[in-house]
Amino acid sequence: MAGTENLNFAAEAPNFRDSDTGGLQANISLQLGNGMELSSITAWKQAKVDFQFDSDQTPFNFFSFNGANQKYDQYSQELRLALPSGNALTGQFGLYYYRSVGNNSGFRGGNNGVPDFVAVGFPFCIGATVTAGPPPACGVNNRSFLGQDFQYRLQNDSYAAFGQLGYQLTDTFKLTAGARLTYEKAQINLRENFGNYFVTLGVKKNVSDQSTDATDLSYKLGFDWQATPDLMVYGFYGEGFKGPGFSNTAPAPNADLAVRPEISRGGELGIKGKALDGALTFSLSGFYTKFYDLQVQAFVQALRTFVLGNAATATTKGVDFSFQARPFEGLTLSGSASYADATFDDYPGAQCYPTQTTGGCKADINSSLPGFVGTFNAKGYQLPLSSKFTATLGAEYAAPISDGLEAQFGIGYYHRSPQSAGIGAPFTIPTWDTIDLRAGVKADNWNLSLFCKNCTNEIRPISVGSDGGDANPVGVAPPVLTLNQRFSFESVRTIGVRAGINF
Repeated sequence: MAGTENLNFAAEAPNFRDSDTGGLQANISLQLGNGMELSSITAWKQAKVDFQFDSDQTPFNFFSFNGANQKYDQYSQELRLALPSGNALTGQFGLYYYRSVGNNSGFRGGNNGVPDFVAVGFPFCIGATVTAGPPPACGVNNRSFLGQDFQYRLQNDSYAAFGQLGYQLTDTFKLTAGARLTYEKAQINLRENFGNYFVTLGVKKNVSDQSTDATDLSYKLGFDWQATPDLMVYGFYGEGFKGPGFSNTAPAPNADLAVRPEISRGGELGIKGKALDGALTFSLSGFYTKFYDLQVQAFVQALRTFVLGNAATATTKGVDFSFQARPFEGLTLSGSASYADATFDDYPGAQCYPTQTTGGCKADINSSLPGFVGTFNAKGYQLPLSSKFTATLGAEYAAPISDGLEAQFGIGYYHRSPQSAGIGAPFTIPTWDTIDLRAGVKADNWNLSLFCKNCTNEIRPISVGSDGGDANPVGVAPPVLTLNQRFSFESVRTIGVRAGINF
């Protein structure tokens, strides 16, 4: 029976995910005679993923195929020269190179619920035998009612020179300054939608071979002031840089797929301290960051698919608090709380969700009709994947059982206010409160514990999105806002046993 806690579903298409990850890293350090240290870090990582899942999660073929084969390789090399420690002036300088190469191919589609005996005939012609002549003869053999295929190679190269210096002005006051000069280049070779579909999700037979690059000087300035032996005040301000990239789906024929770099400027001011002879430690901070050309993914109703692009500006600001207390031997109490206001300052061109009529949208009609308005300014909307308030409370207790063996117990509480999974109220994930428990034993070289995560089984999705087929039906039929929710093991109660051995 359908319900908010029924996570069982039927599917007529395969569901699987195979992944393989690995890598190598070599660290070499050379201590120079003048106290400096020269180090080299060389790394290679790789990942291969092959997956397919039934997107509609029903025993009918609405959108039953969503699969891809992905291969990713990453190479990096860093050279770093560190100044001697223990002096008033400390710091490091270095060079960094990074390359990543991703090769992806896949297919998404389904028959939109049309029965096979109907889909094979005109005008759908899905799996049809191509015959000459006027309708109802099928002059094409379509793979599916809705469909999107893609194959692309995405390469990123990054070159950087960096440095950071710290200077101890007094016994209690230290200044730090750092900068990083970065050059990044990205290239994409994309082929999409060369298959035959009754409705193509995206641009048909699109080929894009493009490159983009950017240079940025990012920086960070900060201070640490030991106001008292038990209280430190700190602060910093800086600029961050997220390199350019590409959307792997074209929003229009011959479109520029490049996504501009994302720049962030902001800082943090806070205190860290201890009290009760060190039995209590705490920290409190306020933060503010403004983003320019924020990189975001949006659903395009007319194309029935997602594209990556830039928002205009956004701001995150708030406060963080955390503490840890040891009231007596064996017991540790901890907690944290965070309030964050994360909103778009200006985002013209944001995509309206299907059926939206607020903010100037007219997305309650088919996108092929003259009155359709599919974009608006999302100024003031909450950033996706953000929530206003989060908090944790925890307690850990350890007691000796015998020589070299102790019992351990733990309890944790987590609270998260409603989280935005997209732009608009329909994509809100409700408030989440969970309780975790743990009990076990620990020896010098081994440990064994029984744990329960989300013990009260508070079920929450990890994402909420709209169905592409219902968002823009064929012909002139009005759209339907059908929400797809995704769940993970974190969404439900998990009970297990954890064991470890130290060699």
